[in-house]
Formats: sequence, structure tokens, C-alpha cells
Amino acid sequence: MGMIIRKRGGVPIEGHRLFCLQCEYDHMSTRIINRYKNNGTDTMHFLCENCKYPLRMTTTRRGFYVFSNQGAYSYRPRTWDDVIAEIPVKMTDELAAWFKDKYHPPRKKIIKNL
Repeated sequence: MGMIIRKRGGVPIEGHRLFCLQCEYDHMSTRIINRYKNNGTDTMHFLCENCKYPLRMTTTRRGFYVFSNQGAYSYRPRTWDDVIAEIPVKMTDELAAWFKDKYHPPRKKIIKNL
């Protein structure tokens, strides 16, 4: 599933844009808006009712509700298969198996300000 990129700028938003970015299914419903208002946060995660594409619901500065991309890795953690797929160099199967089995990336050290 590829990311769908919405262009920024251009014509200002003049109304609610509650349609899916992948299948163009219109979610114009007061039920979704009421759920967002009761959520109590700035954003709300939402799956398309038609194609199950992950979306994020936010409000604009003018008070309109819009859907944007949720992100590729929001529902599951990144695995070594995802990292190896993005490597620009050809990797052998043995080396990929070694990474998956034996190598663990170091944890981030938290440095406290004294």
C-alpha cells in the first residue's frame, strides 16, 4: 500500500473534506464529527469504511474537518524486513538472515540534564 500525497497550497479549504484519499469514498457524517469532538485530542485515527485505508482526521484553522494520511508504520512496528527492503545495495540472503537473528540495534541513551 503506497502513501497518497496531498499537495499543499493552492485553493483554501471552503468546507469539510471527509472523503478517503485512496478510494474517494465520502464519509460526510455527523457521527464522525461528534466522535472527533468527544475524542478530546487534536487528531483522530480513522479507517475508511469502504477500503480500510488508515486516515487521520484534523481540523483546519478555519474550523473545517479534513482527512490526511495516517502513515505507513503507525499500526505496526518496523521490522528488519522493512529496513532491508529500503537498502539501496543488494544484500545476500545470508546477511539478511544474520541481521534478523543476531543483530539488535542499540537503545537510545536518555541523558538527563543536571
